[in-house]
Amino acid sequence: MAGRSGATSLRCVGTDAKAAEQITAAGKKGTAEAAGVGARPVPAGPPWPVAEGVDGAARGKTLNPPNARHTVAGARSGMVRPDNSVVLRGNEDAMRDDVAQIAAGNARWNPATNRYEINGRSYGVETNGTVFPDSGPGIVKLDRNEYAALIREHPVPTPVTDELAAWLADEDVVLPEGSQDAVRQARVYLTAWEQLTERMAAGWPPDGWYPADYYREDLANRDKLDTLITQLPAVATGRFRWAIGRIDEKFKTLTHETTAPSVPGGAAWWWRRVPDKPGRASP
Repeated sequence: MAGRSGATSLRCVGTDAKAAEQITAAGKKGTAEAAGVGARPVPAGPPWPVAEGVDGAARGKTLNPPNARHTVAGARSGMVRPDNSVVLRGNEDAMRDDVAQIAAGNARWNPATNRYEINGRSYGVETNGTVFPDSGPGIVKLDRNEYAALIREHPVPTPVTDELAAWLADEDVVLPEGSQDAVRQARVYLTAWEQLTERMAAGWPPDGWYPADYYREDLANRDKLDTLITQLPAVATGRFRWAIGRIDEKFKTLTHETTAPSVPGGAAWWWRRVPDKPGRASP
């Protein structure tokens, strides 16, 4: 997929499924030995029972670590908000310890902001006891567009394209001189088309949401693929048509025809089909 402004620069955020798993795994460790920021002993968890006498939103609750949606690519549900706090990979243990310290009463409650402050970071507590990161070292704020860019970065499988790539890499496949660029570009468009289909099949991971302009661009890439296929060498044309056909059929099983296209665009059949299960903010 051709790069978009913001997407490449956001790769450094490092939010991926492994980070989400680490938050959960780190939280499973006993935290009785956590560093004692305050005088009160730290309870084992998760979940962490809040000590008596703790002020603020955590009072009387049992605390859970931040939801995995705060590691965008590990998210599986949750509203896409105008301002999203995301935990940078590598800070999972620190977040776990902070939550344990909040439960112990070793964090400072700021009634003006409704946040607990500890180790330079601030946290809120939801009514169900789930703690969410707000700001500080290891936490970044992403606006809606940046969040969307990270959604695009979420990896999806491309088995058909991978099979085609393996065939192209075979030492017995010889492409005519001067055709490599067209074949390479066709693979880019094919990958984008399959990624869209796989996202749709998986329910629009990681957050059940897909921006309408991304969807429109994916359909436009299918247009480009249709044009480029006529420029490929004969040795590759058949394989590409096979791959396109496989992906097209899957796309059809996940969509239905409509007389009112969800996004404006071309005249090809894929523009006249809409997802059976659109994302919350997808077309």
